[in-house]
Amino acid sequence: MMMTLSGQIADGVHHLDIRVYFEDTDFSGLVYHANYLKFCERGRSDMLRLTGVHHAELTKDGLHFVVRRMVCDFKAPARIDDVLRVETRIKHIASDEFEGRNTPSRGLDRAARRALAQPPRP
Repeated sequence: MMMTLSGQIADGVHHLDIRVYFEDTDFSGLVYHANYLKFCERGRSDMLRLTGVHHAELTKDGLHFVVRRMVCDFKAPARIDDVLRVETRIKHIASDEFEGRNTPSRGLDRAARRALAQPPRP
């Protein structure tokens, strides 16, 4: 899979690889919980970028995204130097909103990845 700086979209799913740096971890050496939200935001932003939607252009027109709801279910910790893949899927699109699902997981081999932070399925 050929990646760009903004990741890539394949089969309707955006894939973004992110390395865990020291600054992402807490005193225990694990990724600080709030940083998973940052990783997911990068996935969402880069997915939009690849589809031609740029935040800078939206703000010029007075448009903004507002997060209305987040659900996180932490499965296993990530550590310094891990490579996470954030998968972003759009579940619903309407004229004034969209709903997505971000799933950060460890490793690049799909068969070997373990889910790290995944919203529970309704």
